[in-house]
Amino acid sequence: MASSNESSNSEKSDLASFLRELVSQQKEQRKRDERLAQEQRERDERLAQEQRERDERLAQAQVKMFEGFINQQRERDERLANQLQEMREDSRNILKRLDRVDETPKPQRLFSPPPPFDISGK
Repeated sequence: MASSNESSNSEKSDLASFLRELVSQQKEQRKRDERLAQEQRERDERLAQEQRERDERLAQAQVKMFEGFINQQRERDERLANQLQEMREDSRNILKRLDRVDETPKPQRLFSPPPPFDISGK
């Protein structure tokens, strides 16, 4: 009976050892899983921050490009407005000259033109 008890105690001890080892391994696995999850969260956070920074730089570049386009359009519009103003001034000057030409007296003819030549002989 003693050997049966010793055998039973040995089995219990082996089982207890096995269970302690299993619990210890599970704790270690949980720690590894938590560390990996934390690393993954940090990696995800870093990647998200990098993406936000890239998006911000892209948005800033698009704004600068759009501002450049607007400035080009504004400069073009100003040039066209200046050209239009110059054309209006030129037109006014031409009209003034034409008015002055109309106001100038026409030279008087000293002689009237001869009557048309009649070839019919009448």
